[in-house]
Formats: sequence, C-alpha cells, structure tokens
Amino acid sequence: MNEQLKEKIDLLVKNLEARNRSERLLILGVVLVTAVLGYLTFSFDPLRAEIGSLRSQVSVVGSQIAAQQRASAAMLETSQQDPNRFANDRLAVLAREQAVLDEEINNLAGNLVTPDEMTAILTTVLGRFTGLELQNFSNLPAKVLREDFTADNVTV
Repeated sequence: MNEQLKEKIDLLVKNLEARNRSERLLILGVVLVTAVLGYLTFSFDPLRAEIGSLRSQVSVVGSQIAAQQRASAAMLETSQQDPNRFANDRLAVLAREQAVLDEEINNLAGNLVTPDEMTAILTTVLGRFTGLELQNFSNLPAKVLREDFTADNVTV
C-alpha cells in the first residue's frame, strides 16, 4: 500500500510540474484555502464554541460562588446575634407595659382605704365624739368604679 501511495504522489507531482507557473500558483492557492477552511471548520470553530461554553459555565459557577459567599456571610452575621433577641425584646415591651399598668393601679388604689384602716378610722371617730354610735355594720359588695367594667373583663 505504501508503494501505491508513492506512485500516486509521484503522478500528482508530475502533473503539477507539467503545468505552467501561474496554474501551479493557482492550484497551490486553492489547496491552501481549502486547508485553511478545513481547519477552521473542523478544528477552530468547535474549539471556539467549546471555549464559549466553558466561559459561560465559569460565569455561572462564579455567580453561584458569590451567592454562597453572601449566604455564608448572612449566616455568620445571624450566628453572632443574640438568639433570644426576639424574646428579650418582647419581654422588655411587656415589662414597660406592666410598669405603666402598675402605675395606673397605684394611682387608682392610692385613694382607697382598706377595711382594716376603715375600722380604725371609725373607731377613732366614734371614740372622739360622744353623741355618735354605730347602728349597723355590714360588708357590702364593691361598687363599680367604671361604667365600661364588666365581670368578663376580669382576668386572674
């Protein structure tokens, strides 16, 4: 087979040598253009397409890495915060509300007299004035101080 190839190449060389110089240059130009186009078609274009594909993959992976870094930074920041922050904030709000309610209760109850104090006051008043005497003593239920107050509003 090697000899057949050599014979064909020798025949091709003889045919080329038989042509004049301008025809040989034209044939050489056609062969070169065909070789360059063959290289571009079969080698260069697929490589360029593969390079473009790989660049897009690198871009996608880069954006994924950036997203993971942002998520990691957010998780790190969250881990450094107080895990009970929400509960502590709510507790502080409730403590402020309780302080306000305690102050309102103290303002309302400041003018009230307990039954023991009332007994002492009545005993003192009756002891000072000789014409006064206790006719009746009874423990009545408490009267409503506010009109919008009902027993349903009471929570214990």
